[in-house]
Amino acid sequence: MKVSTNARSERNAAIIRQRQLGKDTSTIAEEFGVTRARICQIARRFLLQQHRRAALVNAYGARPDIAQLPDRTPIEVLVLCNG
Repeated sequence: MKVSTNARSERNAAIIRQRQLGKDTSTIAEEFGVTRARICQIARRFLLQQHRRAALVNAYGARPDIAQLPDRTPIEVLVLCNG
């Protein structure tokens, strides 16, 4: 059975919340019907995204003005812009 992208995103967000609350990966895996390795992958991806976002904020500010950004600005900066 294929899971929709929205449902998967909601599931992953719930998994991240559980990890942030200190729940064990084995417990979370059992609760969501996935492997411990999958829980670790989801948590690792979330941490990488957070680190990347922090680096972008450090370089371009929390809410950069898209009209003022140079053409060479990485496209990822758009996640920081009010759009």
